[in-house]
Amino acid sequence: MSRDSLDHSFRTTTVPLSATITMLRRLLQSIGWLIALVLAMWLWVHSTQQYYASIAPSMPGLRYSVFREQHEPASNYVLTDSAGNKYLESIAPLPPMWMLPSGAPAYVFDAKGVLVTWTSDSGDDPTYQQRWRSLPRTKLPDLKADPYPL
Repeated sequence: MSRDSLDHSFRTTTVPLSATITMLRRLLQSIGWLIALVLAMWLWVHSTQQYYASIAPSMPGLRYSVFREQHEPASNYVLTDSAGNKYLESIAPLPPMWMLPSGAPAYVFDAKGVLVTWTSDSGDDPTYQQRWRSLPRTKLPDLKADPYPL
């Protein structure tokens, strides 16, 4: 093999400077969009975690009177009856729409005012729906005072 044929096979082509600059701009623009997307996702996840932490009951067996001091007022109150036992369901306002909620948080208190169960999204919780939404329900007016005893 001659030296000329080897030089010809390894010959590089030159790219005009303007094309290189255009490619670098596109690369940097793509990296910028990727960083913006990652930051937006992180912000959404962090905000969602903060919201769920803010609506979670502070302790098991929480009493309604303490709960009411710690959380914003409910948007609806429902009285349910299960096997002769009365329960108060306190339905919170819907979460912000950017969280894509299918239902509001809901908290169920027994006849003594003790928290029995709760859900962060009553629309996406089939166990909660089967247990509590299938019972006879009576919507109550806005409660300004503690409704206990039921």
